[in-house]
Amino acid sequence: LSGLFIILIFLIIFLINILIGTSKINITTLFIPVILLLICFFFIIIKAFNKNSKLDSISLENAPKEFENLFSSLYTNSIFKLEKIRNKVLISFLVIISTILLVVFVPLLMVKLIFLIVGIIFFIFFILGTLQFNKMYKKSLISNFISLYNSNFSYSPIGNKQIEQTKYVNANFNNHSFSNFSVTDVIEGPLNSDTYFHMCNISVKDVKRIDENNTTTKYIFEGIFAYTVSSKNINSYIRISKNKFNIFQSKDCIHMDSSEFEKYFDIYSNNEILTMRILTHDVMEMLVNFYKIYNLQFEIVIKDNYIYLTFSTGALFEPNLFSNSLDKKLFYKYYNILNFIINLSNKINELVQSIDL
Repeated sequence: LSGLFIILIFLIIFLINILIGTSKINITTLFIPVILLLICFFFIIIKAFNKNSKLDSISLENAPKEFENLFSSLYTNSIFKLEKIRNKVLISFLVIISTILLVVFVPLLMVKLIFLIVGIIFFIFFILGTLQFNKMYKKSLISNFISLYNSNFSYSPIGNKQIEQTKYVNANFNNHSFSNFSVTDVIEGPLNSDTYFHMCNISVKDVKRIDENNTTTKYIFEGIFAYTVSSKNINSYIRISKNKFNIFQSKDCIHMDSSEFEKYFDIYSNNEILTMRILTHDVMEMLVNFYKIYNLQFEIVIKDNYIYLTFSTGALFEPNLFSNSLDKKLFYKYYNILNFIINLSNKINELVQSIDL
C-alpha cells in the first residue's frame, strides 16, 4: 500500500507539472520515486523475515475457546473510537508524505510555500493524534484485555522504576553492569491465597560516554520481567538459562537426568537435591516444549521466596498505527506469553509448597 501511495503521489506531481507548464520528466523526477518504492518493498521484506520468535507467526487455527471468548469481549465502543483516531493519524501521515514530495518536485516557490504550511499543520495533527492513540490503546484496550484474562489482575502503563530495578538486580540474571533502566506496562495481582504475581516490560541498557560529544549504548535486555512472591522461602537459588558453549563449566552447574532438557538449558544451583525435587520431569518437559514451539529466549531464577522470569520478547503491549488496533494474532501472542508465565509460576510454586525443607 505504501508503494502504491508513492506511485499515486508521483502521478499527482506529474499532473501538477502539466498544469503549470513544466511537464518535462527528467532523471531526478523518475529516480527518487523509484528509490522510495524500492525502500518500501525492502522494509516489507525485512518485516517478513525479522520475526522476534515463532510467536509472531503462530497459527490461530488451534486457538482455545477461552481465547476466542476473551477476544470477542474486547469489541467495545472504545475500539471503534480507537480506530477512528488511528485512521485520522494515518491520513495525517499520508498528507505529510504527500506535501514533502510536492515541495521537492513542484517548481513554483509560492506553491511550495503553501504545501509546506499544510505539511506543518498536519505534522502537528499527527503528533497529537499519535499521543492520543497510544494513551487510549493502553488505557482502554490493554487494560480491558488484562482484566478479562484475570479479574484479579490490575494494569498500569507506567511502573515504579526503583522497585523493579531492585527486584531485577536481586534476581542476578547476568553479571552485566547497566546505567539505564526503564519500566512500563505493569500487571500484578494474587495468583492464589499465598502467591502474588507481578509482570512488566523493562529495558536495560548501559550508556557510556566516550568523550564530550559521543556516547555508546549497549542493549542488555528488553522484554518481559516477571516475578512471583511465595509464602515459602527455599533459602537457596536455582537458575535456568539457555545453554551456552563453555569449556570451563561453573562449579554450581547441575546435571539433570534428561538429555532432551540439557540440550536446551543449563542449570546452576547451590542445592542439587532441592533442584532435582523442584525441576521435575513435568516442569522440564513444559520448558522444553515452550522453547521448541516458540523459539523464545527466556531465563528463570528461583531464589529464596521469589520466582523470577525474563522473556526476550521486546516491548509488548505497544500500539502499531499501521495495523488494526485489535490485531487478533498480536493478542493471541500476548495470551500465550501470559499463559505460560502464569502456568509455570503456579507449577513451580506448588512444588515448592509441597517440599518439606
